Amino acid sequence: MFVKGVEANPIRMKDMKRKSVIWILLIFFLTGACTASPTIPGPVDRGDVPLKITELTRHIRLVQDGNYWGANSLYYVSEESIFFLDGTYLPGTAGRLIWKSMTQGYGDLDGVLITSYHVHRTGGLSAFHAKDIPVFASIETEQEIRRNWPRIERQMSLFSSWPHPPMPLITKTIKRDGTLFDGRIEAIELPPGYSRGNMAYFFPEERVLYAGSLLSIPLYFDEELNPSALLKAIDVIRARNPAIIIAGHGKPVRGPGFLDEMENYVRARYER
Repeated sequence: MFVKGVEANPIRMKDMKRKSVIWILLIFFLTGACTASPTIPGPVDRGDVPLKITELTRHIRLVQDGNYWGANSLYYVSEESIFFLDGTYLPGTAGRLIWKSMTQGYGDLDGVLITSYHVHRTGGLSAFHAKDIPVFASIETEQEIRRNWPRIERQMSLFSSWPHPPMPLITKTIKRDGTLFDGRIEAIELPPGYSRGNMAYFFPEERVLYAGSLLSIPLYFDEELNPSALLKAIDVIRARNPAIIIAGHGKPVRGPGFLDEMENYVRARYER
């Protein structure tokens, strides 16, 4: 509708229509609507999104962290033992996670097991140090934290909500495959498909397997991804015959068929 007495400018109207078409096309391409490949959703500039914690089994709890790019993790709670798989993005988030676990069981706080050096796995580790909870990781992951943390800090500083936590520290190194915490969980060294020192963890009683961001469609932060090593890592995981697989991002709870999906995804997207 035009104001009475004012004549519409046809050139301006044409220019506005052209700009509208450009914006529609730009949104279309940015949202990935024109591609068949799964795309990584954009991050949120927030560090205060509440954790979503759900009961996966009698003792295993699923953690969904909605901050920044989002990430899934786990912890185990019983009257004898409490331990965590990965440390979330932030010390504040990790602190709430520790508190929640202590309301669900009276076990000792035995440790936190790290899958890779990335910030969504290690950013909250200072909260565990503050409670004298040991942090376990591979020797290579400790090296990668030290090498990459300055870069991670620069990148995360682009978010206004980033609180600049201290560089994560590892207190105990995992040097080989084996069980931990009286056999409740198995640590599995993997070929460096996602990063050097990446680990998987398997609950033998529940047959639940978690490998952090190594198992995710799409794969987040794949700059160092080694397709050949990742396919070998998938074979190592498959040999454990897990009943439940926890994806590192996106929809968390998957069945054993997810390993076939991962293999097909890696071959289609990364192999040349």
